Amino acid sequence: MSISFHLSKSLKMRAMAECSERSIHHCASRLGSDFIATARGLLTDVIRSDLKNLKGFRLEAHPSILLEAERLDRLNTIVQFQLDKILA
Repeated sequence: MSISFHLSKSLKMRAMAECSERSIHHCASRLGSDFIATARGLLTDVIRSDLKNLKGFRLEAHPSILLEAERLDRLNTIVQFQLDKILA
């Protein structure tokens, strides 16, 4: 017999955000030792403006690429998290 737990949407979103944040902190940057610090150091006024325009940007599923909605949500969470940190 399997037991399934039904989490509220807000609890699921919080869990996904925590998982995404944990993943971000454990991934090594290929340029420098800290992706966010490196990105901040490379910011120009033009790049800052472009990044501000990405606030609220959401990746969408492609019809020929199978991607679970949960994974897409996590990727969107990571993108917005990194934008917030870079622009802070």
